[in-house]
Amino acid sequence: MSRSYHVNFTNLKGYSKKELDEMATDPNSILQQLADKSVNKKTEKKQRKIMKQTPPKN
Repeated sequence: MSRSYHVNFTNLKGYSKKELDEMATDPNSILQQLADKSVNKKTEKKQRKIMKQTPPKN
């Protein structure tokens, strides 16, 4: 089952470049949550694709 993330790119509106650079080093920032979300989406898609390709065992 996929994880639920309640953060998106619109949460980054209004931040300056300096603030975003500071977020890059903070492990609990919105930017890091978006990075985790991206990685998890990719792995979930790969897993689902593999599950589709494998035939069911009878």
